[in-house]
Amino acid sequence: MFSCFCGYKKEKIVSLQKNYVSNLKEQTKSFMNHFNSIRELLNTLNRGNKLIAEMFEKRKSVYRYEYAVELMDNNEDVIKLLLGKNIIVQNGANLELNDQFLNFFEDILEVNEEINISYINEHIQQIKGHF
Repeated sequence: MFSCFCGYKKEKIVSLQKNYVSNLKEQTKSFMNHFNSIRELLNTLNRGNKLIAEMFEKRKSVYRYEYAVELMDNNEDVIKLLLGKNIIVQNGANLELNDQFLNFFEDILEVNEEINISYINEHIQQIKGHF
């Protein structure tokens, strides 16, 4: 009976790994379809840098579409470009940074506020090992 459980667990893990890889490929493909080159990506980020920076700074609060329009001096073309390129996403009357960009910016700037439990546990084990 134990070997059946282990086999099931292994099959489940393999299945989860395949799903994860499939989802990752799909996300990458989706992301890559939005930009034809790194220059296009950088130019798009540059055109929207004022709004992207503002939204990143206020990422923990609600950012209204109307705030974006005001910030961009009523130029909705840039907002529509960022929405079309999936750099920002609209949820009703609110805007937010796409999770891929948000995670990228947080990682690069090392400002992610989530606490990584495994990271803390690893350091606790290291400290215990020294005493």
